[in-house]
Amino acid sequence: MMVIGAKGEPFKVPVVRDVEIESENKICLGDMLLVEEAKYNLLGRDLMVALGIHLIMKDSKLVVSLYKLTLKDEKEINPKVWYTQGEAGRLEMEPISIAIERPEDPIRVKQYPISLEGRRGLKPIIEDLIAKGILEPCMSRCNTPILAVRKADGSYWLVQDLRAVNERTKTRFPVVANPYTLLNQVSPEDIWYSVIDLKDASWTCPLAEGSRDYFACQWEDPDMNRKQSS
Repeated sequence: MMVIGAKGEPFKVPVVRDVEIESENKICLGDMLLVEEAKYNLLGRDLMVALGIHLIMKDSKLVVSLYKLTLKDEKEINPKVWYTQGEAGRLEMEPISIAIERPEDPIRVKQYPISLEGRRGLKPIIEDLIAKGILEPCMSRCNTPILAVRKADGSYWLVQDLRAVNERTKTRFPVVANPYTLLNQVSPEDIWYSVIDLKDASWTCPLAEGSRDYFACQWEDPDMNRKQSS
């Protein structure tokens, strides 16, 4: 692998794959760069995260800390935040209501052509969302296209192109919160804080009944040759 040193000159070093790295309470695998001229061993950010190593500024000094996640800590984590296979992960929250410009004019974008393989890949996903009550059959004047995105393992993602909805939506607040504001809410006394990844977030957040029509889409059953809006 070619790397650039402190002098700014590129040079080639060998990569040692799948090295077992052990800390006081964690073990992980990582790739190492073997730089024979280096006097010190350096840990990259990826390994620091994997090993739970944190760098903290305290009293104008840089402190290295290694937090231990104990069984007691794990038991205090709300089990609802963990993803399990087959669950929809619906959030218990106030349904989201949006206001659009020119509501009398339906949001309608023609569906893109989807290959037969893609339609077959989407069918079990859509049927599962309907069975869980996340999608519901409807008759709507609105339509936004869906796409079948192939994953590396051969399965498919259901992706909805909502650009037309975004262009007509009246914005009420910033789309992304200011990170400085969020970090200022973390107290120095706090030991743990979590970042929760909302898997399939567009399907986990409920829509208010009056806003569902704007998100209608059309899909085609490849076996029945029947089109249905949801």
